Amino acid sequence: MSTPTLPTSLYPLSKCTHPLPQPPSTCYDLSDIVTVTIRVLQDGMVEDFLMIRPLLSWHSGFFNAALGEKWGYKAEGKAELAIEDDIDAFRAFKCWIHTSKLRDDPTETSDEMTGKGYLKNSNLINIWEFAEYRVIPALKNAAIDMLHERTSDKWAAMKSDLRRFVVDTTASAFSAEKLDKRVPGWRKDLPEDFVASFRARRLDLETHTLKDREGVSKSEWTKLNRCNWHDHSGPGGALRLKDVSRHIHFPEYASKSPGPV
Repeated sequence: MSTPTLPTSLYPLSKCTHPLPQPPSTCYDLSDIVTVTIRVLQDGMVEDFLMIRPLLSWHSGFFNAALGEKWGYKAEGKAELAIEDDIDAFRAFKCWIHTSKLRDDPTETSDEMTGKGYLKNSNLINIWEFAEYRVIPALKNAAIDMLHERTSDKWAAMKSDLRRFVVDTTASAFSAEKLDKRVPGWRKDLPEDFVASFRARRLDLETHTLKDREGVSKSEWTKLNRCNWHDHSGPGGALRLKDVSRHIHFPEYASKSPGPV
């Protein structure tokens, strides 16, 4: 039996018009390895990941700061860093940082996959949140893209990029009246700004695209410009947020300002 591959949509998906630059070859320095230990407080899970430090520093504003020499991450001669985060999200990050994919091609028995090989929506949202917190714009875009592909392939009819994606998805598939029937009380339960954004997006669609139809077609959805939901600010390591201390879990770092890596 053949091994399934990652999915390809039947309809051509839009291409990002502002792709972020790829890391230079100097980032793949196998002599500069760091062990990143991920801990999950809720259930005590711990997992170690061997990572290439320059590659982490290129993609992530958080790791660019936390793994800088002036931050003293090398303890007792060992290159180690321990943080609290989602282990599955970091696994996806490790796969993506080396392959540009959120996971390897699925196996026949993979229980993490749905449909033709997509990660579950909940996993993709966790990956996006991890990337947002650790300042990894390109990883956020990869998670958004798979969400887009998954809803394009298996069609179901905030100010942040993720919220904009959810608003567009909801408004493209449902009218307010249809939501009233399916999710009674949604107008009161959801944040006011989300409801306002939904109404504005739905009105725009009904005026310019839908006319008398309930929702957009599958081909129309796949043609939507992905850049509407992307973060094109650049590799996280290049950004080096001015207030990077708010992304660091270690109290001893709070009063320090990260120096050059």
